[in-house]
Amino acid sequence: MDDSLPALCEIIHGLGERLPRRDTVALIQSVLLKQMILLVHRLQKAAILHNNQYISVKHVLYVLKDHKVTIIRILSYYYLKDIILKLSKISKLGSIEELEKRKKGKKSQLQGLLKDDMVDNITNVEDESLKLDPAAALAAIDFTTKDPSSPSPTSTNVKCIFSKLRNTIAELKLSINITEDEVKKANEARLMRVNDISILLSASGYEGFEMCRRKSFHGRLGDKLLIQVQDVLPWDITINSQVKDILMFLAKVKF
Repeated sequence: MDDSLPALCEIIHGLGERLPRRDTVALIQSVLLKQMILLVHRLQKAAILHNNQYISVKHVLYVLKDHKVTIIRILSYYYLKDIILKLSKISKLGSIEELEKRKKGKKSQLQGLLKDDMVDNITNVEDESLKLDPAAALAAIDFTTKDPSSPSPTSTNVKCIFSKLRNTIAELKLSINITEDEVKKANEARLMRVNDISILLSASGYEGFEMCRRKSFHGRLGDKLLIQVQDVLPWDITINSQVKDILMFLAKVKF
């Protein structure tokens, strides 16, 4: 028996299938592998077309440029991760400020300061995008211009994927006109499945379901998938950490 099946069953359950059958999951796994082989094959062909030695985010967007819903799903996912990262930095800033105050001996005035500072920092951020509904904020972004605060263009840090996506869309001059309604509809079917199954579950069942929802192809499961893809293709494929992260996200979307 494939040792990946239990993990794949958990992912399927987290995507809204209440009682996934192993034979059905095995079939879906086979289809996923074929889809990933085809996708990576197209990415490598795009890299060759652009006279590049390695697959990059540019080639991912080039291959998917006519698949708007998929691009919206990718942008939505990494935009939310970007927001979470920004809020995390704000929270850490509040913690550092409190520690500095403690060092100065102002202990009598510090009870509850950490919590208050974090709330104050989050509710008074200068970045207006953090105050908007994520769907509205994503739809408001001008993808014809690059992110002025983005890191080096050569950076492959997985924490900078959204900026990389935005800058590459501008660089390729792709027509990405996203509306708030399109962002919501791109995730609507998945959210409805999740809602339907969550209503039927007991408290303990819902807790297990939430754990399964957090399962992904990032890690050993995804590494195994990419090795299987590599074994089939005629090239020695090289991808950076950002492309790998996107591929692992797409594996779950396609699954």
